[in-house]
Amino acid sequence: MTLTRTIAEFTSSLPISTVPERILERAKVTLFHNLMVALAGTPGSDATLALAATSAGGGPARILADGTRVDPETAALVNAALVHARTQDDVHFPSQTHAGSVTIPAILALGEERGASGVDVLVAMIAGYEALAAVGADIAPRSTARGLRATALYGPIASAFACARLLELDATTTAHAAGLAAGTSAGTSQTWVASTPEWRVQPGIAARHGMLCARLAMHGAAAAPDALEGAAGFYAAFTGEPRTGDPGRLGVRWALDEVSYKPYPVCAINQVPVVTLLDVLAERPEIEPPSIDSMRLSLHPDEYSYPGTDAIGPFTDVGGTLMSAQFCLAAAATFRTVAARHLLAFDDAALMELTRRVEVVPNPDLAPQTCALEVRLVDGEILSAHGQPNDEVFRFGREGALALAGRIAGDEALGDPRPLADAVFDLEHTSVEALVDAVLGVHGID
Repeated sequence: MTLTRTIAEFTSSLPISTVPERILERAKVTLFHNLMVALAGTPGSDATLALAATSAGGGPARILADGTRVDPETAALVNAALVHARTQDDVHFPSQTHAGSVTIPAILALGEERGASGVDVLVAMIAGYEALAAVGADIAPRSTARGLRATALYGPIASAFACARLLELDATTTAHAAGLAAGTSAGTSQTWVASTPEWRVQPGIAARHGMLCARLAMHGAAAAPDALEGAAGFYAAFTGEPRTGDPGRLGVRWALDEVSYKPYPVCAINQVPVVTLLDVLAERPEIEPPSIDSMRLSLHPDEYSYPGTDAIGPFTDVGGTLMSAQFCLAAAATFRTVAARHLLAFDDAALMELTRRVEVVPNPDLAPQTCALEVRLVDGEILSAHGQPNDEVFRFGREGALALAGRIAGDEALGDPRPLADAVFDLEHTSVEALVDAVLGVHGID
């Protein structure tokens, strides 16, 4: 059986009754987190919101920023861009992707069109995450090394599987949807190198493209059965050799168990370094930026070499600053946090001067998602710390999600997020329409 068909057999017949309770809870926490960062994500989203305005015409789906009604494809694109606008959406490290931004907006848009239930959303979301992991986990680093961006490349496939589930397509049709997505996916990482803003819309294009492939398959379009593993297929083209994926993990090694959340609106690679530095400075509150002579950050080689990580500017877009480990550490030292507004401080001379005093180096002895940090003070003292992710900070549960939501709401002058939390965490007893109503309610939109 081919890979698309194997995954389709699983996703098209997955009953919610067989999903472990912890995975349902993780799905809700992940959904709530992504919706909150979408509500805070409008800065830098002018182009996509303008697209929504020109597409407005009383369609069945709504834009999460303002409630504009549009067609589902436009809603998927624009809302995915909103989810990703701060790059604070969830991350699935094994596949190097932002799974939520490419699946959730597409599911919600189709769900509004079809009058779907909350259960429909949960199952489709889980199906999309499972498919993404089976296709991309532990393989994505190979395509990333070739200049391809994993979210843009694997995202349409995940969206196709998620949308196919929401559309209640059978396994054969679902496999065709995924095959169509695999045969037409694309996206590079040059955006990080050039410090240009196309990174914002890549997840939106992926979400919309997966939906389109599911709709095409529903109407009879077919794709190569071995679109992924074939001799001239997806893996051969994008990783350099045919591969088989990891279908054995489906329903066993649940993707949502591997999802992390970001406490700060910076690249996932920079989360642990920023937290590590803030912990060091919390113990030495007297240290100010002028007291810092230099910093040295060591990362796993795959993370060090990720496009945009080792960069000192000049920067022209937050896509450059949020990726730059040097800038993120300098901002953390300067502001004792990193907020979205700090990433726009391209012209802060003191901040940029400190950025240039941060050295980033690879260390093959470090595990992924960890770091070693040295802070050298002007008096010669060296402060050293080893950083690694912990569940309380990066894989929090319901209470942690509510706490971060409160912080985001305060920073961005949003309304009370608790009614939205109530809707998400009672999703089995509500509808997509009511869920989107609750999202817009945080903006004060009836």
